[in-house]
Amino acid sequence: EEEDRSFNRESNNQPLNGEEQSWQEQIPRDLAVDSEWDDIYPSNYSSTPSFESDFSEFESRNTTIDTLQDHLLWQLNLTPMSEQDKSIALSIIDAIDTNGMLTLDVESIHAGLDEELEIELDEVLAVLHRIQQFDPIGVGYCNLAECLLIQLSQYNNPEQAKHIQNAKLIISEHLNLLGHRDYAQLMRRTKLKESELIETISIIESLDPRPGANISPSSTTYIVPDVIVSKQAGNKTWRVELNPDTTPKLRINNNYASLVKKADSGAENNYLRDNLQEARWFIKSLQSRNETLMKVATRIVEHQRDFL
Repeated sequence: EEEDRSFNRESNNQPLNGEEQSWQEQIPRDLAVDSEWDDIYPSNYSSTPSFESDFSEFESRNTTIDTLQDHLLWQLNLTPMSEQDKSIALSIIDAIDTNGMLTLDVESIHAGLDEELEIELDEVLAVLHRIQQFDPIGVGYCNLAECLLIQLSQYNNPEQAKHIQNAKLIISEHLNLLGHRDYAQLMRRTKLKESELIETISIIESLDPRPGANISPSSTTYIVPDVIVSKQAGNKTWRVELNPDTTPKLRINNNYASLVKKADSGAENNYLRDNLQEARWFIKSLQSRNETLMKVATRIVEHQRDFL
């Protein structure tokens, strides 16, 4: 019987070259007091290297990134893509959270696209795969394993080819064992030696399980909707429902309600009876609010159906 093993591992400009004409030699030794720049140098002369202007848009963009969505949309605008694929990409990016994970499955994204475009599910998957290659690598993942495998696909070090394959095997089939640090079981399942497993795990630990978190601001304010409207797959109907995360489920505790004695007119019993009545009114008010929300949301969807 093989014994468990524990591991102790230590966490492991050039200047641009180019031919430039020396403009210092063109500086006159004596300048007239009222001379101006245009009197000395031609108007088309630039005092900065040409490569700076080539990257000015890139540098400007890097200083104004606000969210992960902004970062992805910027890359999307620079990516050659048909208008239809861009529409798909916009829906996908809109469904990516601040960690880079898809909040909707691909089928739901496909169902929400314009039916007049006649988009196939395979087209949505193809666009998703392109977005997953955006910076940071791995955004648009559906689960942790997919996120890590996307990043592993970018490893091109021939010297680590064997360890990368082992990492893919562990992530694909034994991620739970890795999460529980059951290294002995991992070695049994993968037939790896201790030294090989250490190298493989070090590669996995270098990956980012939340690739979008480094792009998005640290303090994000989320808007939680009261109502969720979703398109039903296979037909043109829309489903309107209250968001269960914002709809409190309240009820009267029977133990406290049973303490109220109808025949007793004492001060304590009156106090309990008054609070019980207020609790019932409060619950009834919430039910009325929810019914009103549903009616208003349903009417809005019906009115805007042609534009959804």
